[in-house]
Amino acid sequence: MLTANLKADQEIVDFALVSGERVLTVAQVKSGGPGSSLSASDLVGMLLRLLPGHVAEWYLVVTNRSGARNLHELLALMKSSKPDVCDDVLSLIRRSKISEELPAAGHEFWERLRRTEVVLDLRDIEQVRADVQELVRAARHRAAPSSVGWDATGLLTGYLVWEVMARAAGTQGPELTMTDLMAALRMDPDELKSLMRERDWAVPVTPAPRATDIARPELLARIAEHLPVPVPRDAAPVCLLTGLSGIGKSSLAAAWADDNAYAYAAIMWIDATSESQISASFSTVAAWLQANGLASESNLGAPVRQRVFAALARSARPWLMVFDNCSDQAVVREWIPPRGHGHTIVTSTDQTPLTGPSTAKIDVRGMTDGEATRLLVLRVLGGREPNDDEQQSLRQLVARLHRWPLALELAASYLVSTQLEHADDLARAVADFEDLLARAMDDRPSVPVGYPDTVVGAVTMTWLRVVGRTGPAETMAANALRTAAFLASRQIPLHLLLACAVDEVDLPFPHYPHTDPPVGEVLRAVRRDSLATADEPFPVSTRAARGSVRSLDVSIAMNDSCSSSCADWSSVRGAPPTCSHASRSVRKRGCSSSLRTTTCSRPSAWWGTRSSCPSTPSTKARSARPAHCSGATRREFSAIWTSGQVLLATCLRSWPASIDSQKLK
Repeated sequence: MLTANLKADQEIVDFALVSGERVLTVAQVKSGGPGSSLSASDLVGMLLRLLPGHVAEWYLVVTNRSGARNLHELLALMKSSKPDVCDDVLSLIRRSKISEELPAAGHEFWERLRRTEVVLDLRDIEQVRADVQELVRAARHRAAPSSVGWDATGLLTGYLVWEVMARAAGTQGPELTMTDLMAALRMDPDELKSLMRERDWAVPVTPAPRATDIARPELLARIAEHLPVPVPRDAAPVCLLTGLSGIGKSSLAAAWADDNAYAYAAIMWIDATSESQISASFSTVAAWLQANGLASESNLGAPVRQRVFAALARSARPWLMVFDNCSDQAVVREWIPPRGHGHTIVTSTDQTPLTGPSTAKIDVRGMTDGEATRLLVLRVLGGREPNDDEQQSLRQLVARLHRWPLALELAASYLVSTQLEHADDLARAVADFEDLLARAMDDRPSVPVGYPDTVVGAVTMTWLRVVGRTGPAETMAANALRTAAFLASRQIPLHLLLACAVDEVDLPFPHYPHTDPPVGEVLRAVRRDSLATADEPFPVSTRAARGSVRSLDVSIAMNDSCSSSCADWSSVRGAPPTCSHASRSVRKRGCSSSLRTTTCSRPSAWWGTRSSCPSTPSTKARSARPAHCSGATRREFSAIWTSGQVLLATCLRSWPASIDSQKLK
């Protein structure tokens, strides 16, 4: 039991650990300001009050002060085997008035001095918070080993701090029993949130999304680099989380809010799907601020954004504002609080960086293999530990789904609800499930709580935004993405994609030679909605190229599920434009006429083995290419690679616009 309810000098004993009738430890905590130190005479003065009047098995002094030189000498004497250290201690403090009291100390004092530990803890408050939180996390898993996934340790830490403070100041006895502590460690996160609200802390001003049960500590650590805790005053730093829809951005923001609940008095979730939704959320926030006396009466007639900004700038209590599900950052920029004692998080599919002071961007990719496998274990096996065969099957499914949380959730739900005949044979169920994954990715009954749509629906909405933009770079980006949808997912040459979208296929080296729009603007547009990402560059010979060739090694990668949906939409919105030069370019190179109708053979099932166009280097071939090659090897490879690009470009440019992409053979 942790208690301060001892018959003791309450000014010198801060807490004690008690087991039944035994007092295990009596402790004093001595704090000091920056640069302060603790001398030997200071410590002896404290111990003359702590040791004689308090019976305990162990004595503890904790301080954040640095130790003076004579203090370290005193600590060495306390640990020495010398039977009598009285004279040595007196010599250390002889110039202090406390030396006059020491001779009167009896044998009991010197015996207890041997059982005293002094801890010089020089950590700052932020590190102490983090370390305490990790200790609470470890204790929670020991107390409730059946609990898995993310456990809202920040909420629990905040609750325990509140409990200790409240009981210390209470009238019913300042005690925290082991039974109380174990009950708190096993407490459900929703119950913790409710208890924190009762204490007017970590209050969700607007409804928050469902929290995750899978920890992503690496990403949370990256957020912590940009959103320091304790919350700084006035800086109001902003952290942008970008990535595909369903990749876990909102869950990550919710995990951050739960894990750092002790740091915020109020947590505001803003629906950022449109400006009208943002305005509606701000109206709710403004009403809450007004009801809690945090808004000025003089601003009641001002626009809602101005009222909220003013209240947050004045607030002495820390806050967190999350703009969730933003697809266009131009909409959200003007609503981000410019000042105040708080943090702002924006979750968005828009890869455009937010600019300004104290802003940072984190690209959220798929889960790690361990995180993704754990998610499937929870959903498919109910938390039961898988055997070796089951583990292997789940890992294969994880790889097929690119560790994409939404795809994993859909697959798990569909698998559990439809593969009933293989309920006791997971490996067989996963194997037979291969042909059903396409249905699972568009199965609305399998959409998990907290997600707005299926994989197909999410990518379709993103694709509609892509094809709806009319700028030159955006139009070329849409055409490039259409073409990329029919290629292997890694290291797709950007210049080749752009050459397929303009009349440059008959160049000796097909590439994009224009400067308007610049290739950099097109790449930005390609990446904007998170359908594609920049991939590893590869060496390319530029002898046959003309125009700007500085970035011919630029390549992109496209998630297989994204490429599937984009290919499907190509058949609805139109395939890449045909080119009158295509057949002529084939004839100029002496190719057979049959190549004019050659197309990429791509199965509609995006998780299966993808066939390549006969003239297209496969993913394996590209990934196996050496990073550095020279001489004849480089020239030979460059010639093969160039020929492949020419034939591929010809194939792609030869598609009739009416061809249904699902029926390409």
